[in-house]
Amino acid sequence: MLDLADSDKFVLLMNSAPAYDLRFKSICFKQTYQDEIRDLNIKIDKIYNFFDLMLKNKLFYKWLELILAFGNYLNGSSNK
Repeated sequence: MLDLADSDKFVLLMNSAPAYDLRFKSICFKQTYQDEIRDLNIKIDKIYNFFDLMLKNKLFYKWLELILAFGNYLNGSSNK
């Protein structure tokens, strides 16, 4: 006869619970949520700082003006 340890019995009992997979995924998500939010906030801050730099940089506006003028010249009178 197979003698199961307490941990094995617990796993078998948990596996028979309704919606076990969903509950397990929820527990895993809860454990990693703060780390994921922290990483996402870092990325959002980098994007925000990049756009803030672009808005304050006068050289960027000159560069963009040059690119747009060049594109308009290449298009000629075409609206496409």
